Amino acid sequence: MDDSELLTTSVEAVETAQAWTEWVSPERQRSQARKFLDFVGLDLPDCPWADDAPELRQLDVYCARMFPDMPTATAAANADIADQCICLIGVLFAEFTGARWVPYTWFGRERSFYDEINPLLDYPFTDEGDTAWGMMVDVVAHGFSSVAGLLREYTDRHDFDV
Repeated sequence: MDDSELLTTSVEAVETAQAWTEWVSPERQRSQARKFLDFVGLDLPDCPWADDAPELRQLDVYCARMFPDMPTATAAANADIADQCICLIGVLFAEFTGARWVPYTWFGRERSFYDEINPLLDYPFTDEGDTAWGMMVDVVAHGFSSVAGLLREYTDRHDFDV
């Protein structure tokens, strides 16, 4: 590797680290989550929503309208609203399961909502995690209530395992 290639690699690593630090900021995450909930007319819950909660019906309807399929969900015009939804998912899982976003291998924009980063929810009670991409695939295919079901399940696991 010559000096110019090494410099380019170093600059790219710094840019990726900076993008991650900015994206994962708790203040930014909460702000984005709040914006998403404001559009739907909801507040952050005090505990995970029950399976039959009217809030989940509202979220399902809103998500179905905003993200009818993955091409729409990943469209540049929907980048901010998709980020808000992803941040809401992260805030909920952090609050109720102790999860945190960690950087994961970036496979390109065809498997990430973001340039340069691929967030993964890391849970304190398992070696498995869920990427932001995977969570949004569930939201698009099954509605926000599917993610809420996982949240309830993992909240129960967190309560017993920690």
